[in-house]
Amino acid sequence: MDKTRILIVDEKREIENRLKSHFGNEKLIVDSVKSISYILEMFSKTTYDILLWQTALVQGDPDDGLGLLEVIGVESPRTQVIILTEDKNIDIALEGIKVGAFQYLKRPFMDEEFIQLIELALRKQPSTGQNTLLKPEKRFVKNLDGLYGVSLPMQHVFEQIQEAATTDVSVLITGETGTGKDIVASVIHRLSSRGKMPYITVHTGAMPSELIASELFGHAKGAFTNATETTAGKFEQADKGTIFLDEIGTMDHKMQVSLLRILEKSSFQRIGGKKNISVNVRVIAATNENLETFIEQKKFRKDLYYRFDVFRIQIPPLRNRPGDIAFLSNQFVTEFNNKYNKDILRISGDTMHYLENYHWPGNVRELRNVIQRSVLLGKKEVLESNLLPARILSHKENKLVHERCIPFQIGMSLSEVEKEFIGMTLAHNNGNKTKTAQDLGITRKALYNKLERFNVIGY
Repeated sequence: MDKTRILIVDEKREIENRLKSHFGNEKLIVDSVKSISYILEMFSKTTYDILLWQTALVQGDPDDGLGLLEVIGVESPRTQVIILTEDKNIDIALEGIKVGAFQYLKRPFMDEEFIQLIELALRKQPSTGQNTLLKPEKRFVKNLDGLYGVSLPMQHVFEQIQEAATTDVSVLITGETGTGKDIVASVIHRLSSRGKMPYITVHTGAMPSELIASELFGHAKGAFTNATETTAGKFEQADKGTIFLDEIGTMDHKMQVSLLRILEKSSFQRIGGKKNISVNVRVIAATNENLETFIEQKKFRKDLYYRFDVFRIQIPPLRNRPGDIAFLSNQFVTEFNNKYNKDILRISGDTMHYLENYHWPGNVRELRNVIQRSVLLGKKEVLESNLLPARILSHKENKLVHERCIPFQIGMSLSEVEKEFIGMTLAHNNGNKTKTAQDLGITRKALYNKLERFNVIGY
């Protein structure tokens, strides 16, 4: 006999323990989430016989919670919703019954009363009706080998990375400082056929120009003072693998010529050496400079630029990635919770408002550092805004309006534009789905359906 599957929205897992103590693990599968924000995501993975929903968790915005119950009632008709409520929230519970919940139960309640209601809900469960929220396959990528993002611009980057990994051409990664160009390069390498071979990183911008040639190509014994032995350079070390050249816009003209030769002939000579050394190396380069401008100023060779521009990946700045600030912030909270043995459960709405309306000149790197500092200083279960740096708290919101670009482009489908605009409106309203539905001129139910169809989850 199939086990009964129950989903509980329960921060402290109290209800889960009471259920398991009665039914046992043989008859029951219980999944527990801390917030109603995760309900649609859970229903996209499996079907539940019962959803236990608590009014105490939606007091701040009951309309969003009730809208969610409407969606569950339509999209998963076999799921029986039981509302657990306090006297002060009876009105919310009654509204829940109107939109399709099976019954409500007032706190405090006895275990016997609770179990009887569960058993009654199962007996009265409709015999037909499929969960149309289920996804037969994953359509939306949140994490590509350690690179995170839920916005449409990052979905496009993920697609480019996967395409680049299937080829062996040189790649040019462009983007502002802190956008993660180095992470993109390493992901391309790991996903490629060279993934188990050497991956060598060279930060050319942090290296004196007179040392770059020796660093990249190595040197022969006696080539210069203190060259007491022959040394292999980075290209030799990367043979059969990948070399990542960061900030190539800082290379002088001589080094650009040498790099062009390697790309064309796959060979070079060590400094002071006479022998040609052949290597099989995939080259990935990155820059935060405008190389087209550098070409006009005669600072960068046009022929070298064209060798790299065969496959270019432009990493969007964080301010142009709707939804990613909230998503990444939660990822970083989890990371630093584990690192510092903290127990921060969520980011306050006020804090998220400040994070969403800051322009992030340092991009993802800056956001990560801010969350790290906040988690380290945090003493409560909620990450409050007083933990944020002064530059974020004092940032003027109207400045963001002029700096943020609308990430639409020719060639996008209407569904892609709709998805992006919904995500932007939701981010602008700090995740408030009632306000978002009003701004978009649609019902809450229609918004939930669109969020599910487009896989915009996590709010």
